Amino acid sequence: MAQEIINNGTFAGDPSAENLYDAFEKVKNNFSELYSTTGWESKVDTTNVVSLTGATENIMQITTASESNGGLSLLDANAKITPVSLNDVLLIDFACTFVTPPGTNETIDINLKVGSDVYRAYNYKLNKGSGNDDAFSITWSLPCGTSVMSNDVVIVLNPDSTMSNKNRFISVTRVHKGV
Repeated sequence: MAQEIINNGTFAGDPSAENLYDAFEKVKNNFSELYSTTGWESKVDTTNVVSLTGATENIMQITTASESNGGLSLLDANAKITPVSLNDVLLIDFACTFVTPPGTNETIDINLKVGSDVYRAYNYKLNKGSGNDDAFSITWSLPCGTSVMSNDVVIVLNPDSTMSNKNRFISVTRVHKGV
């Protein structure tokens, strides 16, 4: 639906302006459009510890139930990101806790991939000693062009060596301008 513009005339009391009933009908329609196309969906898993294979692309998966508003489906059953419409923008929040493996100078690449292409990459150096928890979080903004609409969108974790992660969380928020 296109935005409905209210004719409020050119001066106070202008007889050409819309009556209150018609004006508020347009207000109601504009808000209905906004709230039916904007929303978020998130998944969290605080009970399972997942092993990540070193020097391998590990696709992040969370199979727990979703929480959401707006009635949108932005994540599939495994937490693969599923855009709704061309020209949307998705805000993707990802967080987890890494359990630092033995050794020093361990790093992990956290990538947002669209199909086989890395859209955004982040290299995280684990700061704590062996066996300790190291919390991580990142936010990406993903414009939904034709490439995003026609490819899988996933978060890939690629550690230097085998390690565990836990307390995984993903939230996707759809930013949309009604058309």
